[in-house]
Amino acid sequence: MFIDILLVSSLSTTQRNPTELANKFEGDIALTAGTATYGNKVDIIVRSVTFDSDYLNDEKLLAYLTYEYVLASTSCSPTTSCFPTSWNSSGYVVASGGYYGSLTVDDDFNVYVADGNQYRLQKWATCAVQPVNLLEGQFSHNPLFYHSSSRSLYYVDSILGNPTVYKLLPGQTVPVKVAFGNGVGNGLHQLQRNCRGLYVNERGDIYVLDAYNQRVLKWKVDANAGVLVAGGGGEGNGSNQLSDAHGLYVDTVNDVIYVADTGNHRIQKYTSGSVNGITVLSGAPQTATSTMLRGMYYPQAVFVDKIGNILVGDWARITKWAPNGSTGSLIADGTQGFNAIRMDTPSAFGFDGTGNLGITVAGYGNGSAGNTNNSLKNPYGLALDAADSLFVADYSNSRVIKFQPGSLNGIIVAGTGVRGTAVNQLGLPGEIVVDASMNVYINDDLNFRVMLWRANATNGIRCRRHWNKWNYERNFEQWNRFSSRLKRKPLCDHRIMKWAPNATVGTLFAGTGTGGNTANMLRNPYGLFLDENNSYIYVTDSGNARIQRFNLNNGTIGKTVAGGYGIGSNSSQLYNPYDVCVSKAGDIYIADKANHRIQLWRVGATTGITIIGITGIIGTNATLLYGPSNVLLSVNESFLYVSDNDNNRVQRYKLP
Repeated sequence: MFIDILLVSSLSTTQRNPTELANKFEGDIALTAGTATYGNKVDIIVRSVTFDSDYLNDEKLLAYLTYEYVLASTSCSPTTSCFPTSWNSSGYVVASGGYYGSLTVDDDFNVYVADGNQYRLQKWATCAVQPVNLLEGQFSHNPLFYHSSSRSLYYVDSILGNPTVYKLLPGQTVPVKVAFGNGVGNGLHQLQRNCRGLYVNERGDIYVLDAYNQRVLKWKVDANAGVLVAGGGGEGNGSNQLSDAHGLYVDTVNDVIYVADTGNHRIQKYTSGSVNGITVLSGAPQTATSTMLRGMYYPQAVFVDKIGNILVGDWARITKWAPNGSTGSLIADGTQGFNAIRMDTPSAFGFDGTGNLGITVAGYGNGSAGNTNNSLKNPYGLALDAADSLFVADYSNSRVIKFQPGSLNGIIVAGTGVRGTAVNQLGLPGEIVVDASMNVYINDDLNFRVMLWRANATNGIRCRRHWNKWNYERNFEQWNRFSSRLKRKPLCDHRIMKWAPNATVGTLFAGTGTGGNTANMLRNPYGLFLDENNSYIYVTDSGNARIQRFNLNNGTIGKTVAGGYGIGSNSSQLYNPYDVCVSKAGDIYIADKANHRIQLWRVGATTGITIIGITGIIGTNATLLYGPSNVLLSVNESFLYVSDNDNNRVQRYKLP
């Protein structure tokens, strides 16, 4: 998983005088809303900074800020690191004015913070000057977790002396109890008051770091009690013990738990079925300076990517460590302070909801169009050959161009780059398919024909007329061809046609030829996908904002497997879906063009998950899209390719 934005909840330094603290902070950045410059190096977004004082042992003034660390580079090698190769070491204030003990970030980059002093849950929308208070008077500073699958907020609350996990559903103001709530204690159905970590897997199982009981409990959906999954041996430094642990991360793919064991200056790793931890990072350095990358110093937060790189917040710094823990690198400065490059005890991490940075594999990457061999203009169809070379239907340049792995300079394999009707020309090519012999089949859109371009040929051969979009079996042994008419054509037949091998006349497979929204009808179908077992065909029924699935043996009645709730932008809706592809497990990836996002629809789900892009927001950075028109899984399903049509590029994303 590629990481785009990191948010850190940071505890202040010790100060006895609030005025002195405010003056110190004012010397670094402005205290009024707006933009200021720090050290002539970085603009700092400041939101009405205030200080809430809470003296602990009459010693420490707590003032919390939240910083946003934005990438200095947007490229990252999937073979070496899933974290960025470099980070901007200066942060931007995105929330301030409270005692923020924890935070989480939703799929739309909204930041949720638990303001413990004011007993409230706040939502800071992107670029907001003031937060929205979601819950007040009944909320402590215990952990938060945003659950993408349900678009819900989970949190632990112990303000009434009864530690309970609640779930706040989208648009609701009354939370629902989902786990614990059986009083304070050390039973498996109970928690102590100071919980410091929370994680919810896709299924809805809940993990809680029960710090005072020195353990991690897992509460399965519909359970009556938790299960001990880490620690539980009391306070100490043994493999089944913890000491004042603060941070929790769960790798649900590999069923591994990581704990920031604060008092023992170590990061513990727990494999499935074992409550005994393996120390992967340890050893307090002599000082907590940024140059001491040999160990931990009261680690408070931990995050682990899909290949094992570890991100740790300890003392006044954030560090990244290789999977074996032997080497560390500094992400954020190790000097205490209150400006954009300094923190004090970063205690919580939150990552953007998508977690995806796209790598441009074709086109300029900055949104610019062109007609040279390293540029594209409105790319549509995508295909991969056995060597992972990428073929792109460069629509507005009327050509098909091939990009070899690692190269941004393409080779024209069909068309001349000039629109025309001759056998060596194309007119706005849409979809393409490459077979095992490197023959390229091209939907020659403007010319109402399908062209076959054999390997290394300079001219094409017309195969069929009046096609527009198709796919066929991956084994390339049977050539049943399917077609649909696109909305942009003068004639919209609202149907899928099938051609048997060597046939000269097609037969109606799905749809009636008249637009409609019943199970046997289609309206402006765009994309097709045949599943791996050749038993279903998936259709992007664009005009009905849904994905229909038809049995190949009987295409009369379709089943809605994604969308179907009208045109819209919420998680159950689609808006002008263009293309679809399906994994071997049956997960559906959708190019939701007018919403500028890629939706993942799990098997049997009633809502989708935005995995790439931000709904309704266009842009050219590595996390945004502009009118995606095609999606393609790599053969091993490790990568997803996206034709970012209006950004004139093709993006590649590493899948978890």
